[in-house]
Amino acid sequence: MNRRPTALLAQELGMGLWHARLLAAVARALRARGFRCVFALADPVLARAALRPEDAVVPAPVYVPAGAVVPAGVRTKSFADILGACGWSQASVVGALMASWDALIGLVGPDVVVADHAPTLLLAARGRAPRVSVGLGFTTPPAGLPSFPDLHDGPPGTFGEAAVKAAVNRALGARGAGPLARLPQALEADATFVTVMADLDPYQGARTTPALGPVGAPRAPAAAAPTEEGVFAYLAAEDPRTEPTLTWLAGRGPVRAFVRRADAATRARLEAAGVTVRARPADLAVELGRADVVVHHGGAGLTQQAALAGRAQLLLPRHLEQQWNAQVVARQGAGRVAVAPGEAALSEALDALRQPRVAQLARAWAEIAGAQLTPDPAGVIAERCAALTRR
Repeated sequence: MNRRPTALLAQELGMGLWHARLLAAVARALRARGFRCVFALADPVLARAALRPEDAVVPAPVYVPAGAVVPAGVRTKSFADILGACGWSQASVVGALMASWDALIGLVGPDVVVADHAPTLLLAARGRAPRVSVGLGFTTPPAGLPSFPDLHDGPPGTFGEAAVKAAVNRALGARGAGPLARLPQALEADATFVTVMADLDPYQGARTTPALGPVGAPRAPAAAAPTEEGVFAYLAAEDPRTEPTLTWLAGRGPVRAFVRRADAATRARLEAAGVTVRARPADLAVELGRADVVVHHGGAGLTQQAALAGRAQLLLPRHLEQQWNAQVVARQGAGRVAVAPGEAALSEALDALRQPRVAQLARAWAEIAGAQLTPDPAGVIAERCAALTRR
């Protein structure tokens, strides 16, 4: 009797449900092709909302606690700084993370590894299993780059690429592996799939193959107008702007919100202010069909789903990736960025987002971007995984 091939689907860095939704969709396509799937996720508790009860899930080895943003005082200007902030500036941390991934690979015995924003896994799995890298454009820079480019014109990042590469090479040397000539080499894989709409890919011009577009992203039809004038919000409880923003918005009309990691007291205060607080992540296709404005931090998952549904967006970014996404939405004329909103700024932004011209621009962007998407991206990824296991 032939053994079923095993896929290890993993996420190391990043926040929110988007990573779990992506990997869950790929797992469905893999199971249809006879694979056994095991998940290793940075936040296995939150991720359960996107997975089946019977799915095998273990915590991924991480340095930054799941859900944490870049530490205060750390400046990020390129992907190298993000890696540095997540432990790659210290050879001992990189070595410990690779050893943990080694152990997990040994326990699972994967025939293929599917890595979403899991750079240390890509390093650890070299020579042990075929590696398929999937993810958003921001989190999947091309491995062929000479170096990671700056993503804004601000002051230098905290770590710098040379220091991060040196730390990684010390960790590789300690395990008898050859050094990296370029830091982007760390992201090399047997196949790479960018699962984001092209406009949200900061490395679009450096790609050798086009982005597949979102995987496992339910969305409202772009041509459909919202069914009500109301707000859908997906925000983090730990952001100090979240509660006052939702409270103020509730005074202007219906607000439905999922507040990640909100405690009972926070939910009670928001409910008392008139916010309908979802206990679990919402059905995004339903919520995007109803709301005319989507309020969130600017993670690529919800950014592109709102964009493909043709919805206006109010963005409260928290870190570099979200800032980049928010600026893309603003340049398209489909959203506003509110870095530190007070009541006056919120009022001005909400009024502007409800102008007919913004709705027209948002729907036009949705139609253009939607026409570029791959019909079955999860199937494309699964077929490549299956081919790699047959080599």
